[in-house]
Amino acid sequence: MTRALTAPRAMLVPLVLCSFWTSRARAQAEPSAQAEPSAQAEPSAQAEPSAQAEPSAQAEPSAQGAPTDSFYGPEGGGEALASSEAPLLDLYGFIDFTYTKNLDGPDSPYDKFPRFGSFAVGNVNLYAASNLGKGWRSLLEVRLLYLPHGSDGEFSPNGAIERTETTANDYADFDRPLRWGGIELERVFLEYQVTEWLAVQVGQYLTPYGIWNIDHGTPTIIPVRRPFVIGEGLFPERQTGLEAHGALHTGETSFGYHATVSNGRGPIDSYRDLDDNTALGGRLFLKHTSVGTLTLGASAFYGTFTDRDKAYGPKPGVQPAQLELNDPITVQLRELSLGGDLRWEWEELIVQGEIVANQRAFIDPYRRVDTTGPVPDSVRLGGYALLGYRTPWLGIMPYTMADYYNFSGSALFPPAVSSIFGINFRPEANIVFKLQYQYSQMGTVSSLEYLRGTLHQADAQAAWAF
Repeated sequence: MTRALTAPRAMLVPLVLCSFWTSRARAQAEPSAQAEPSAQAEPSAQAEPSAQAEPSAQAEPSAQGAPTDSFYGPEGGGEALASSEAPLLDLYGFIDFTYTKNLDGPDSPYDKFPRFGSFAVGNVNLYAASNLGKGWRSLLEVRLLYLPHGSDGEFSPNGAIERTETTANDYADFDRPLRWGGIELERVFLEYQVTEWLAVQVGQYLTPYGIWNIDHGTPTIIPVRRPFVIGEGLFPERQTGLEAHGALHTGETSFGYHATVSNGRGPIDSYRDLDDNTALGGRLFLKHTSVGTLTLGASAFYGTFTDRDKAYGPKPGVQPAQLELNDPITVQLRELSLGGDLRWEWEELIVQGEIVANQRAFIDPYRRVDTTGPVPDSVRLGGYALLGYRTPWLGIMPYTMADYYNFSGSALFPPAVSSIFGINFRPEANIVFKLQYQYSQMGTVSSLEYLRGTLHQADAQAAWAF
């Protein structure tokens, strides 16, 4: 039995049919409007998957030459967007998920790094890139964090380490407990490409030294994590200021450069410099392609670290009393960082290495003092060498890496040598799985006894770009 339509329902029928035929006619009359969504459906991280699929694309990302890194947006898009009414925004990024298990016994001083096998989402990095017109582009990269929740805090009077707690009541869900995290601004800059040999960036950028600091996306790098010496920041990981870079090409050889001017390092260097000593840095590199691709580079950084107290007090000798800002220097030192790097890619073979050194000299009377007394001047040194070969079988790459560091000014970091063996497997262009074993010999006969020992660690990781 059919049900009769009431008047209001009956009026909907012609409206729906009219809307259907109008939409169909518009789709046939303007097919180009629907033929173009691929420009938005395929962000640059997917448009050029070779930068993530083959580690060889790591050799010279745009921060080391012309802007061709897949994380910076499709090459040549600036001219296409120059005639648009508004620039397009590309959103993309990468994520990694890792299981880490310490294999040391309780007799090792390093059995707690970490003590228990743990799963973790390590990096959730999002990019927002846009070509703003011919020669202009913008990039924002942020990392989403669970931190500071759960991180170790200060020592309590009884010697216990208090854990940072960020649990709060969620007002939108009947005040149920919610753990909030934070974000880290990796980089944010505006760039103008003047010519092939000159581009200028302003904002916060990754320090252009070596290979690893620029090529930091886990889907592109071969091992599970970066070498210890790179993570310790003998060069600043990022800077706020200006950077100029470019390259010249002659046949099979390219010459490139980077020059940086920044706040240098300091307690709040992302947005404020606490002295007038501007930091300077740069990198020179040469790339040759007659037998594979060989890249050689040299980097340098020089700056002054300054920390100050800040307080308001009465201005002496002035009546009526006036307040003035007192910001005496508490710590000040000068540092010089030097680095060299090599990368050779021949067919499916990759050989890569870096050596980095950092010298710190305090400026008296502003020498830092810790629980053991005045901190001495120091020289820190380290490096690594990586060898990998991508086989034709399912994109499997066996690799090995040697890692060394010697921080003479720190009793808490004894000299160490690490050997790493692993397999990198890439079933799809934007997905990679890694299995890795690490053996480290920590300390020498001159190191503190409780810091001598070995570290055995196993890692499994899945990383993907989107």
